[in-house]
Amino acid sequence: MRNKIGQITMDNASSNDTMMVELETILVQEGIPFHRDGNRIRYLRLRTYADILAGNPVQKVRDLVSALRSSGQRRHDFEQFISEGIASQSWPDHPHIQPLQLLRDCETRWSSTFLMMDRTLLLYPAIEDFVKHPSRADLSKYLLMANDRAVLADIYQVLEVAHQAQQLVSSERTPTLALVLPAYELLVDSWKQLRIQLPPLAHLITLGVEKIEEYMMKSRMSRMYSLAMIVNPMFKLSWIQQHWSDQEAKAARSWALEAVCLLYAPLVNRMI
Repeated sequence: MRNKIGQITMDNASSNDTMMVELETILVQEGIPFHRDGNRIRYLRLRTYADILAGNPVQKVRDLVSALRSSGQRRHDFEQFISEGIASQSWPDHPHIQPLQLLRDCETRWSSTFLMMDRTLLLYPAIEDFVKHPSRADLSKYLLMANDRAVLADIYQVLEVAHQAQQLVSSERTPTLALVLPAYELLVDSWKQLRIQLPPLAHLITLGVEKIEEYMMKSRMSRMYSLAMIVNPMFKLSWIQQHWSDQEAKAARSWALEAVCLLYAPLVNRMI
């Protein structure tokens, strides 16, 4: 059998959920990397997809999180419920569920929206069971429909790429100016691939790509970015020559030569 499996497209019927779980078990046992969600593309009619987007599924996640975090007692009950569920093996098909709290997002930190969605999707099987209890019937209106979760999974993929790029730059303890443009190059390339894989989100992804490309174009005109990359052994001038236009690469080379001349000019003058 092949070492890798591509994407499988299917609708959101519960029987397909079961099939993907079984397929994951079989393939993993054969040593083939496969994930029930990561290797699945959920099919939705374009009209349905557009209606779900118009309904703002991210706001629905926000409302759900707010409801489940509305009081200290509810947060405590939710975490205890997960702990008891793990002990009784209530979610054997979701081994990554942990006794964690849901996360709110923050308008001034875009990545917090990704983290909010990440935690909600991770814990959603537990959320469903928690809300189904008769004493919490008032929370049922906040549950996400299967189609909502399918669209959110696509949005999640788009935000995940940007989050990873941000983490790449912010996780280093050394100066990271040299990493910024290469990270954004990878971000743009990944978004362009997702634009093909997720046609209903193509327009929104394009807006993001155009914004990042505008930023990169302006940054390539800055000497500091190019000099930081040239002196970094990971990139040097060769990376710039490979990824930038000829004109931009020539400008970067010229700036580097000028910097070297300025650096060594005092030494040369003393020698003379």
